[in-house]
Amino acid sequence: MKKNHEEKVKGLQAQIASSGLIVEVDAPKSQDLTKIMADIWAQYDELAQKNQEELDKYWSQQIEESTTVVTMQSVKVGAAELMLMELRCTVQSLDIDLDSMRNLKASLENSLSGVEARYTLQMEQLNRILLHLESELA
Repeated sequence: MKKNHEEKVKGLQAQIASSGLIVEVDAPKSQDLTKIMADIWAQYDELAQKNQEELDKYWSQQIEESTTVVTMQSVKVGAAELMLMELRCTVQSLDIDLDSMRNLKASLENSLSGVEARYTLQMEQLNRILLHLESELA
């Protein structure tokens, strides 16, 4: 852009020189256009650098905040996984205890049935003996 401008200025100066027209102007000496353009470019570069630094700072802050959130969430997920594992172990242990209790109940019910059957048999035998003794006594 700077080169194009310089080329255009030189081209216009050449046209003015070849036209033979001489114009004298009473005006304060203007600044060198090259210096003005250099100042503008310097301001532009400074502004671009400042914007780049602000953008880098912003994204660094965003990344840091995201990293913090991800770290905290990872810790929470790890704690939840550990709790889940512990709860699964507890459920498994309780299932084993439940099966054990069911087996014990079934065993006790079978034992009770056996005791009731023996008791019934003994009662029948005792009733027979009692009936026999009553008949002898009568």
